[in-house]
Amino acid sequence: MEGFEREKTPSIQMLEQGELKRELGDRLLSTVQRLALRAAIGTISIMAVDALPIAGLWEYSKYDSGQYVLIAPQVKQPATISNVIKIVNWNTESENANPNATLRYVEQEIHPDVILGQEVTRSEARKMRRIFPSSYEIFAVGKNTLDSQAFGNVILSDQQPEDVQSRSIDGTSLLATWLRMNFGFIEDVSNDAYSTVKNSLTSNSLTVNTSISNIKNGLQESRDIVSAKFSLLDEGVDVKAEIATTHISGSPSVSNSQRQAVLRFMERDVSFGELTIICGDFNTKPAWKISDAFGKYGFVTLQKKGKHASGNGDYCSYTAPGVPIESISVTTLNFPGKREHWPLELDIKLPD
Repeated sequence: MEGFEREKTPSIQMLEQGELKRELGDRLLSTVQRLALRAAIGTISIMAVDALPIAGLWEYSKYDSGQYVLIAPQVKQPATISNVIKIVNWNTESENANPNATLRYVEQEIHPDVILGQEVTRSEARKMRRIFPSSYEIFAVGKNTLDSQAFGNVILSDQQPEDVQSRSIDGTSLLATWLRMNFGFIEDVSNDAYSTVKNSLTSNSLTVNTSISNIKNGLQESRDIVSAKFSLLDEGVDVKAEIATTHISGSPSVSNSQRQAVLRFMERDVSFGELTIICGDFNTKPAWKISDAFGKYGFVTLQKKGKHASGNGDYCSYTAPGVPIESISVTTLNFPGKREHWPLELDIKLPD
């Protein structure tokens, strides 16, 4: 009869129940397989990353950190800094514009007494010597790389520097890096396991958001700080000025400790009757964090002027106990195009 549905026999019901059980079993097996694959990927990744310090690459990255070389100018000429001093500070890395063109502009238009550079490689430091043939160059290694490029900080000056000093600033410890890497992978595997069980339909690829972030925070290389002293001629009297530059990490895991190391380095020579200046890339925002930290050591962090004043984490701070200063300012130089760092011009004028 049409519309009549025959009652299912027990044998048919058992068959359908068996198929349902097999389908559920297949889903469960698929989930277990996904979890096993994720665990395998995580384990292999951990072993691969752990092999880096075992292979010695960790120690290699710290080799020579904090050491400097002082190179005499190709063309020697007498240089005297009067009661006005001009300093240009610039992190040259990751620039869309031609760094050489920017430095030539700085030399021809600003005529600085001292140029401070961060994230400068050895090859870039050699190019600078060609652009500034009459300058002394101090290059301090912050980190060596496998291609032997090594980057660090540079001080260029027409006047011969005195009492050059530099120091390595530690990055993340090997133990901290190892722990961050491994626990990052474990957390990622756990998160994916939860998602797999919850949804039962996820891809077989391992999500590594946490581990990548932890590795980045863990693999913070050593940096350096370098300083030199110069003589300012003020009404026939020599005034010593210590000028320093540094580049610290922006990673929360090491930024504060590196900043404290910089302050300890600067504190050793902050004395009555000397002008002490530090400019560099501190990778820190907002500015009050630098102002507060340096203020505890008697430094004043200058408020930047100019179109791109808030565009990066570069700052200049100074202290001048016993040294009269008529005016002091720092301005962000404006160039065409988008840049990661804008050069800073620091102008200091002592009384005539």
